[in-house]
Amino acid sequence: MLLNRDEQLSQAMQCVLRGKPCPDYDSFYRLRSAGILRGESKDNVSLRCEIYQRYLKKHLL
Repeated sequence: MLLNRDEQLSQAMQCVLRGKPCPDYDSFYRLRSAGILRGESKDNVSLRCEIYQRYLKKHLL
């Protein structure tokens, strides 16, 4: 999984999976541009679909 290779993105994704805001705008924009997240700001973000949420929880948490 490519998220495991980028510590900043991995940590940001773990925050989102725990129901917290994305910690920084760079990670937010990168994850949203990749199609993993949706939302208008780093403080109001969610995963784009349930299958991403299940998969990422299993592999990152």
